[in-house]
Amino acid sequence: MQPVLPIASREHAKHPVLRFGAILATAGLTALLAAGCGSGEPAAAPASPAAPPSAGQPPAGQQSTPGGSSPAADVEEADTQDIQGQGEPLTIGQDGAALTDNCKSRKVLVTASNVQVTLNGACALLKVTGNGSVINIGSAQKIITTGGGTIVRYATGNPRIVNKGGGSVITQGGTATP
Repeated sequence: MQPVLPIASREHAKHPVLRFGAILATAGLTALLAAGCGSGEPAAAPASPAAPPSAGQPPAGQQSTPGGSSPAADVEEADTQDIQGQGEPLTIGQDGAALTDNCKSRKVLVTASNVQVTLNGACALLKVTGNGSVINIGSAQKIITTGGGTIVRYATGNPRIVNKGGGSVITQGGTATP
């Protein structure tokens, strides 16, 4: 018994050339799809909208601003230009570094991850762009963090705080001397 085919398929079945063309097109399409599926390239994840800033208050004793600031370069510059430090800025750029120093009213830039830093005295600015660090600071006019998993403790004062990554904890306390 012959299978019942739609009218277009019955016409193709009567003409071997058309049937061969349809089989060849189907085989080519199948090969193309199979090649794309096994390319070893990771599939692109659909873009997800950024999480809205948290409306809740940080736990008691913590000051933190939620993430969501624009990462544009001009905004980054504005973050640090409103603070005047004395002398050359102190830059900590080696991952895993451990340092104890006197701040001497300098700007301090931490560009490394997983650092252990104690900065005694007053700093003009602390800007942290790495992840997973623990930083104790005597005081600062402004503290900026980008990234996550960083803990910043200031001994005294009321610094302006910008927590761009939203995943850092900035709180009063720590082991640095004011």
